[in-house]
Amino acid sequence: VGETLLHKSSSLSDTQKIIFGATPAIAIGAYKEYVDDKTSDNGDMVLNVLGALTGAYLGNYFNNKYFFKLNHEEATKTTKLTMGYNF
Repeated sequence: VGETLLHKSSSLSDTQKIIFGATPAIAIGAYKEYVDDKTSDNGDMVLNVLGALTGAYLGNYFNNKYFFKLNHEEATKTTKLTMGYNF
C-alpha cells in the first residue's frame, strides 16, 4: 500500500519508492518484535524486513506495468472499470 501511495510521485526513483513504501511495514514489524514476550524468539525480524521489501517491490512492479481507470457515466448510470497493461 505504501508504495502505491508513493507511486505517482515523479520526483522519487523506483528504489526510493520501494524503500519508503516498505518503511511503515518494517516499523510495525519492529514494534511487534519489541513488545513480544522477552523470552520468545525474536529472530524473525529479518523475515519481516524481507517481506516488507518484497511487498513494496511487487507493488512497484505492478504499478509500473498495470493501470486501472474507473469511469462513471451519470446519464446511463453505469460505472466502468478498465484495466490496462503498459508494454
